[in-house]
Amino acid sequence: LDSEPFFEFLSTAIVEGQKSGQIIEGDEKMLAQLLWAALHGSLSLPINIDVIDFTRPAELAREMIKHLMMIVSKD
Repeated sequence: LDSEPFFEFLSTAIVEGQKSGQIIEGDEKMLAQLLWAALHGSLSLPINIDVIDFTRPAELAREMIKHLMMIVSKD
C-alpha cells in the first residue's frame, strides 16, 4: 500500500495530525487503512448495490468523513 498515492497522502496527514495533537495516537498505517476502507464503502455501496435505497453518495461520503474525523480526533 505504501506505493499508493492516496494511502501515502492519508498516512502522512495522520502522522502530521498526531504530531500536532489533533489525531489520536495509533499506527498511522492501520488508521489510514480503516479510514480509506470506510470512505470507500460509503462511496461504493450506493453505486454497486442499487436495489438498496442508500443516501446519495455525495451526502453519504460527507457524513462518513465527518463521523470518521470525530472518531480519530482528540477534541
